[in-house]
Amino acid sequence: MIEVSYLQAFLFIAFIAVWILIKWQDEKTWQHFYAGTGTQIGKAQGVYGYLKNNGVRCKAKTVSPMGNTKGIHLTGAQMTFHVYVNKKDLSKAYRLLEQYTERY
Repeated sequence: MIEVSYLQAFLFIAFIAVWILIKWQDEKTWQHFYAGTGTQIGKAQGVYGYLKNNGVRCKAKTVSPMGNTKGIHLTGAQMTFHVYVNKKDLSKAYRLLEQYTERY
């Protein structure tokens, strides 16, 4: 039988609470900005690179409809590339997106 002390239980609960707080803050900081699926993944990656090179705080995430795909090869048609922008940089990101679409 595993014995758990009050201190261990408290530390575990505190860890979970901090993790939830960090995730909640992260969702408040980042705004979904752009996405590309299939043949549009390249364009979404281009937008991400353009924003990043022009000083916009952004992050990218590739999502598969199958969840964790470790060891499985997927085609671009099965994935979506999402671009998230820091909410403080949204107006700059929209201006740059307009420039990007005019150039490319």
